[in-house]
Amino acid sequence: MIMFENDYQIAWGIYLAAGLMAMLVWMKMTGWMWRYLREPLWVAMGLIIFTPAIIDTQWYSPAIVVIASWLVLGESFPVITVADFAGYTQIAFGTYIAFAVVRFPFLRMYQKRKKAKLEAQALAQQQRQAEEAQIIDNDEPIEFVAER
Repeated sequence: MIMFENDYQIAWGIYLAAGLMAMLVWMKMTGWMWRYLREPLWVAMGLIIFTPAIIDTQWYSPAIVVIASWLVLGESFPVITVADFAGYTQIAFGTYIAFAVVRFPFLRMYQKRKKAKLEAQALAQQQRQAEEAQIIDNDEPIEFVAER
């Protein structure tokens, strides 16, 4: 069957829409996890879903689909596809690690600022409670005089 450029682009559009939905489901499923475990899993899933592989000189296909189909069919597959996938994986995880290293000082600064704000709020609350207790203690007792 001959695939025209228009059909090829429609197929990739449908695949990308389905991949985005699968990625959103994956993010929702891993949302409860610890941040430094969750984010690399997001990167791995993005790689699995969105990495292309060259099929012909002008045609691409999702790499995981190509590798899986070759494994299931028992055919020998070009090493270039696996090498491309490994290269994309190194680039993606290298970029993620660089992002995490750059983000780390900002997170520390944010946590210190948040901690200082909470301490200031706790101190202000204690001062308010002390002032209220002092006002109550300073009130003079009201004497009732019974009239006869």
